[in-house]
Parts: sequence; structure tokens; C-alpha cells
Amino acid sequence: MNPVSIEIEEALSLDSNREIKQQMDPEFFKAAAAGNSEPFKEMAREEIKSLLTAKTENTILHINIISQERENVSTKFVEEILEKCPPLLLQVNAKGDTPLHVAAKFGHSGTVRFLVERAKLPQHENEELESRVGAARQMIRMTNKEKNTALHEAVCRQNVDVVEILTKEDPDYPYSANNYGKTPLYMAAESRSSNMVLALLENSTSVSHEGPNGKTALHAAAKEFRFGDAALPKLLEKKKNLIKETDQYGWTPIHYAAYHGNYRTINLLLETDQHALDIADKDRKMTALQLAAGQGHAKIVEAIISKNPECCELVDNRGWNFLHYAMINFADMNSVSIEIEEASLLDNNGEISQLQIDPNLFKAAAAGNLEPFKDMAREEILEICPSLLLQVNAKGDSRSLLVAAKFGHCDIVSVLIERAKLLQHEDKELESGVGASR
Repeated sequence: MNPVSIEIEEALSLDSNREIKQQMDPEFFKAAAAGNSEPFKEMAREEIKSLLTAKTENTILHINIISQERENVSTKFVEEILEKCPPLLLQVNAKGDTPLHVAAKFGHSGTVRFLVERAKLPQHENEELESRVGAARQMIRMTNKEKNTALHEAVCRQNVDVVEILTKEDPDYPYSANNYGKTPLYMAAESRSSNMVLALLENSTSVSHEGPNGKTALHAAAKEFRFGDAALPKLLEKKKNLIKETDQYGWTPIHYAAYHGNYRTINLLLETDQHALDIADKDRKMTALQLAAGQGHAKIVEAIISKNPECCELVDNRGWNFLHYAMINFADMNSVSIEIEEASLLDNNGEISQLQIDPNLFKAAAAGNLEPFKDMAREEILEICPSLLLQVNAKGDSRSLLVAAKFGHCDIVSVLIERAKLLQHEDKELESGVGASR
């Protein structure tokens, strides 16, 4: 291997203001980078330990591992140096990285395997195997200054081979979140790596799932995964309870899948637990159905309603249901085909009644087309879709009228006003024939 320029090492510096402990001789740096152990054979252990680069405080082991190309990795230098100076195995650099961190980061699976086995070597005669395995696991669990373990680093760089080695070696360790609030499982889901998600779930017995801002690995998977492979079903199998977990915004994994238009993901989530559809977020009290309608994801709207038609009548903090959001995107929602014959709708008394609903009426409302409703009797309109015309928000305003006016649907506004006048004129309980349109 050609000697690596010392400028490479300086480029890896984390903090140029760190105290300089010792300036490594450039010849020693070049020898370590090239895998040449000759200059170090006559050195004492303490002298080898003191060989650190000025800013990053990398040892000669760090330098050797960083300098190797993944396709041509050799552990010979690492073996020879650890024979002379075993403490280098756990010695950290300025970032808090052990040699294992660096090997995991660069995807050197052979070096990772060697370092783990090296940690298991007996430190004294008659040392039990359990103690030696414990020493290896202690090294695997060490965190750097970002609270990353070697597994965090491997997942971050999508080094699946290293992930498998580390999880099989220490399957019971849950792995906490790093300084960014991310566990390895969350990072794997966020990176859309099915292989890493599967490796973590299949090899670990208690892997943690936390992410930042109250999110979980299932939130990340629902947002990022756009294919129907084995990773998401495995995650749901192992972590089914996460489907109702909400983040700091009150969003469940189903909210994310609905918002981002992940059709295959939403179907998997609904097959697991459709009751999460009733959960609304914190600020606007929006459900997944309303989010999907607002984004114009017609197939997802259809999938949600076919699973749980009762969620059609859930409203947000403005009193809007999914039809109001669909009206905003009526051009995109025009293809919605709701394959249900029975829908559970709330009547004016808040009671649920089972009604035979024509799917074309849902399609017309979603498209902003009120023509099918013009010749209907008052009772039919109020029964079929009470929120469409006379249902009002907390201020007494017609929800549909507000939406139509806001988005410039003048023809719809006119129809609503005229129809409201007519209906209220027929209603003896109302004092004025124009009150509903105000």
C-alpha cells in the first residue's frame, strides 16, 4: 500500500482548538498507514501508547484502519501491534472512537471480527470464558462523544456485514439513543435499509426503537419505506405496539404513511391495527384520513375508508372532516372510488346509524360537485351526509360554505346558499330563512 499523506489525517480533525499532546513523527504515521510494523518493534509499550496525532489523537491502530481500502483489508498490522501494546485495543481518539468504532465506520468487517475475538483473549491464566465474552461486549458497548456505539457507526454507513457481526456477538444489549436521539434500529429504518432492519430485528432480542422528538423506528419506516419487502412486516411482528405510538406532534406511523402517500405501507399498517385511524394529532386534531385527503392521495383515502368507514365523520379543530380536505384537492381526488356499501355516519344527535350509501355521492362531494344533491329531499341530505351542507362549526358557520368560498368555488357557494335558504325555510324550528348561510 502506498503511504498516505499526513494531510488526510489532518482533514479528519474534529476540533482544531484541542490541546496538542504530541506531534507524531511523519515517518511513523506513514508506516502505520502502510501497515509496516517494523519501526515499532523495538519500542516499549508506553512509547507506542504515546504515539498520537496532534489534533485527532489517533493512535497508530486508528491510522492503519482508516488508511485501508475496504476491498483489500489486512489485520496483520493490528495483530502485531496489539501483541506489543494490548491497551491500544480500547484507547480512544479525540472523538472518543475506539479502533472498533473506526473499523465499523469504514466497513472493515474482518478487522471488526478480529478486534472482537482479540478482546476475548484471557488476560490471566484460568480466566473463565464468560468473563472474556464480557470483556468483548464491554468494548462493543463503548460510546464515543456523540454517544454512538460501533453499531451506530456501522448502521450510519450502512455496513450490513458489521451490523450482523456486532448484533450476533451481543444480542441482548438494547443500544440506547445517541446525542441525536437515534437508536440503531431507528437509523436503519430512516435510511431505508431493509437488510439492516432485518439484521437488527433477527439477531437482537431487545433492540431499542427510539428516535428523536418522540418518534419510533416504525414512524421512520412508515415515512421512508416505499416497497413491500420483508422489513416492515418483521418490524410490525416484533414491535406491533408501536403502531399507536405518537410523536411530539401527536402523529402515529399511520399519519406519516398517509401524508407521504405510502400506499403499500398504509395497507400493512391497517392490516395490523386499523383502530389507530381514530387517533388525531395534537395541534389540528387531524386524522390520517384527513391528511391523505389534503395531500390528494386518492388510493390511500380509499384504503382507509374501506377498512374503517366510521372515520369519515371525524373532524379536526375547525370542524372539517375528510370531505373538506378532499374538496381542496378535488382535481386529484376525482378518481377516488370508495368500495363500501355501508358507512357508519353520525346523525345530528351524535348517534351512529347504518345507512346504504351510494359511493358516487362520496365521489361527487370529494370533487366539489353538488349537482347530485340539488334535487334531493331535505331528509335525504341530512341523513346521507350531514356535514356536507348544514353541519356547522363552533361559530355556527357552514363548514362546506367556508371551504368553497375560501378556495374560490363560486358556483358551489351559490348552490349552497340557495339550498340552505330553501331548507331552512322548510324548517319550522329556525327563525330565519337565511340564517344558515350567514
